[in-house]
Amino acid sequence: GGAGGELSGLEAYFEGEEDEVVLGDGPEDQADFLDISGLRKERAEQRELTWVVFLNKVWKKLPKKDTTEIGASLLWAEVNSSLKGSVEALMILAEKSRSSQMAERYELLKLQYEAQGKKQSAITPAQREQVWGLFMVYEKVRVANHYYDQNDLVADLYRRLKSFGPSGVFFHRCYVDEVQDFTLAELFLMFQFTDANYSFLAGDTAQTINPGINFRFTDLRALFTRMDQDPSFAAHRIATPSPYSLSTSYRSHTGVLQLASSVVEVLYAYFPRAIDNLGLDQGLFDGPKPKLLLVDDIAELTVMLLGHQRSSSGRIDFGSEQVILVRDDQARKSLPPSLAESAIVLTVFEAKGLEFNDVLLWNFFQDSPATKEWRVLYSYLEETQGGKDTAGKSAGAVAMAEVREENFDNMESLSASKRRPLAFEPGKYAILESELKALYCALTRARINVWIVDFDKQKRDPAFAWFRDTGLAQ
Repeated sequence: GGAGGELSGLEAYFEGEEDEVVLGDGPEDQADFLDISGLRKERAEQRELTWVVFLNKVWKKLPKKDTTEIGASLLWAEVNSSLKGSVEALMILAEKSRSSQMAERYELLKLQYEAQGKKQSAITPAQREQVWGLFMVYEKVRVANHYYDQNDLVADLYRRLKSFGPSGVFFHRCYVDEVQDFTLAELFLMFQFTDANYSFLAGDTAQTINPGINFRFTDLRALFTRMDQDPSFAAHRIATPSPYSLSTSYRSHTGVLQLASSVVEVLYAYFPRAIDNLGLDQGLFDGPKPKLLLVDDIAELTVMLLGHQRSSSGRIDFGSEQVILVRDDQARKSLPPSLAESAIVLTVFEAKGLEFNDVLLWNFFQDSPATKEWRVLYSYLEETQGGKDTAGKSAGAVAMAEVREENFDNMESLSASKRRPLAFEPGKYAILESELKALYCALTRARINVWIVDFDKQKRDPAFAWFRDTGLAQ
């Protein structure tokens, strides 16, 4: 029973592995995908290769000449959703082999990756070749530093399942919320312990903000079809379900949902394979448009918030129904004490699934890992607003008139002549996909008010111009 006994049992569980841990210069000398020593209790946390570790430790060691066209977010997504996170990759990774057989395993991984068609991958064959080269370096760095990623863990568990069976473990019903945060390999492993016909899976592909996951319900349907044809599920037929689309929002009103829906439309336009086309959310009642708070300091922010308070109490009352959303823990620590001490402060990821009356979105663009990529929104604005006329006026002019009617004449923004639109290039600006999904997730936490404050005028302006010129924010 004690901790020492648990550790001893864990070490015994990993005994008898035939795989050697060897690092050489070529793929044939690579260590196995999972360095089992990294899973021991006292070192597991340090050894896990998460998105943060990848960004700070691994990405910097990759060849700079190969990373100019392939960004960190794109490589991480390809590794976790295609190269190692697909069911096809799981079948390869779970095969027990010695280091001398690693070259063959890598070759199989490469073949299945290159075989992906346009429906499975948004990047070109030339970009996949670049990704493969970076992936090989990723694997060398991972093994040399005794890291394991989540895919290695899933493959090891599946390998053990095939060797020892489920040991009597079976769940009669399986309920999965936020299913979009799972890889297909993880779901496939989970279905080994239940009857997939009695599973209930819920999620929203517009909220896939877990780095590295490319999830669509169309891919999930394909997984059910595959399982029905897999011999390991031969005990019962598995029907391929049709998804139910729940488009009515019982949380947010149309003022919030119209802005959130515009974010989804950009995702459809630039990342059609990253999100299911299930229709835009519909609200049951009207409400105030989100507010863009253009301030230079906290004192000015206080005055602005007082002006938009629903209460007339004369003070800002942050209670259980208000939240400040930040990007990460570092942003949380940098909040002014006057805000941090009087409000609930959550990261966007922590707030998933929660709802509040009022949401203050803090420095979303300033703290964004995307920089010039946001300028793509200038191009989107030109493409969608430039050529549409309403009674002799462009849609942009009509929207601007609506905004002025809301007494927002003093909004600061770069003039149209100073804007520098950036043409979208598939595969090059992949980081925008996760950023737009995070923005959608943040906006839809609100029941009533959304206040957006950002102190980086350059980084915020493309989005602020988009919100303003379409008349979706005040």
